[in-house]
Amino acid sequence: MNKINDNLYTFEGQQDIVSPQLVYYPAIIRENIRKMIDIAGGPARLWPHIKTHKMAEVVQMQIEAGIDRFKCATIAEAEMAAKAGAKHLTLAYPLVGPNIKRFAALQTAFPEVEFFAIGDDTEQIRKLGQTCKANVLMDVDMGQHRTGVPLDKVEAMYREWNTLPGIVMRGMHCYDGHRHESSVQEREAATAPVDKQIEEIKARLKADGICCEILIMGGTPSFPVHAEMTGEFLSPGTCVIQDAGYRKAYPDLKFTPAAALLTRVVSRAPAPQPRHLHTGSGLQGRGHRSPAGARGDRGHGVCPHRDPERGALGGACAGRAHRRHPAHRDRAVCHPDSRLPHQRPVPGGPGGGKRQGHRLVEGRCA
Repeated sequence: MNKINDNLYTFEGQQDIVSPQLVYYPAIIRENIRKMIDIAGGPARLWPHIKTHKMAEVVQMQIEAGIDRFKCATIAEAEMAAKAGAKHLTLAYPLVGPNIKRFAALQTAFPEVEFFAIGDDTEQIRKLGQTCKANVLMDVDMGQHRTGVPLDKVEAMYREWNTLPGIVMRGMHCYDGHRHESSVQEREAATAPVDKQIEEIKARLKADGICCEILIMGGTPSFPVHAEMTGEFLSPGTCVIQDAGYRKAYPDLKFTPAAALLTRVVSRAPAPQPRHLHTGSGLQGRGHRSPAGARGDRGHGVCPHRDPERGALGGACAGRAHRRHPAHRDRAVCHPDSRLPHQRPVPGGPGGGKRQGHRLVEGRCA
């Protein structure tokens, strides 16, 4: 799925842009947001993750569409989203060590924002309550076995946490990142029994007067399933930008990739050797995957590339521009706002917080 519709992703002035650049297309992003809202049945049910894009501009596009709740992976992402105008923010990573004090400071810095912490360890939650008053969502292991309280221990621990000083229990964070079934019917069959258990736990807690008003369910592959099975909050993320990997893996999710790596051929090796694309090590972070269709020397950002239909880049000469979709977006963009010290604002770019190698372009002009 590495082919790109050049008519959709070509834009006026691209000949003057230094490559590599990760280019975002706001018109496509807005359309993906509209589709996400349609699936959810309205913006009020959405609690989308921002780790995929880490951009204030994209947060603001979602706010303009009526979404005011967001999920963040880091304190820095939460700070960026708060500055962008988010009203409710969940830090979707267990707080330990100095991050407990950083979370307390975040609440003080943005008193107009309602923050939520998650966790799966009683002692860390106790420390959080000793540091500040905090809204807490219990992180539930939905079967991924990465973080979260096992389902058979959720109810008892929830009741215990509800007695801890400084802790205000508000609900549960139920991320099922292991739901990778390509068939939506298989996703539904795997999701239904776990959702049923969660809803039963919530009902018992509420019957005893314990607050459990918020359930944040799923990720991009599973949120349409949760949307049909429950009335709870939904937490897609990748679909706002979309990428080549998800487009191929989940054909039922009709989202369009809204970012493309603009790159150029830097070497024209004699046939039948592949031409070389400069993909840019400056855009790559730990865990990064090359753009779909590109493999090679990531350390120098130079990848030999063959077009599966036209051979080695279709006989392209050095300097020819190409665009490729990243295989997985949240691994290709590693830092929110302008916090990465070795990157500088793009000259003439759209405001603060832009990184070198990232550019928003409005619409398509060619």
